[in-house]
Amino acid sequence: GLADDLAGFDMPAFLARQHPAERIAARHTVGLADAIDDDDALPDAPADGLPTTLVAAVRRYGLTHFKLKLGGDTARDIDRLERIARAIDGHAQLVTLDGNEQYADADAFAAFLDRLLSTPALWALAKRTVFVEQPIRRDAALERDVRSLGRRIPLLIDESDATLDAFVRARELGYT
Repeated sequence: GLADDLAGFDMPAFLARQHPAERIAARHTVGLADAIDDDDALPDAPADGLPTTLVAAVRRYGLTHFKLKLGGDTARDIDRLERIARAIDGHAQLVTLDGNEQYADADAFAAFLDRLLSTPALWALAKRTVFVEQPIRRDAALERDVRSLGRRIPLLIDESDATLDAFVRARELGYT
């Protein structure tokens, strides 16, 4: 009764067809403050033998799936993604970008996307990027159509999914 879009959907039949996966891939999150390589490794990092940089973690664990946080400043995000791309090149099978509502609106995110897709050093990373999660602030995310952006790279909502109609509204606006 709460989700009109699921009227008539046979949930028990759907669930009966589901089977647990035998394997999963761990997606490694690269936070905004995380050290990428030795150039920004913390001098007081724990000396416990565990990796303290992305480069070291990729080398030690054979990481192949990555969630990369964005900060909302196009120039800084592009520079940082170039460094990350060098660190994961040859390893990355799947990449997601997490905007964490950092871009003010669709135009600001479009400027970032233009730079991402036109920077040769990021082409391989962009090709492996399967979606961008909530790049636009929640107060602006569902204000206008984003189909033109969503055709370039799939967009998801996260923080904006706060009401029963948010998902349906997001789909209507071009989020996938």
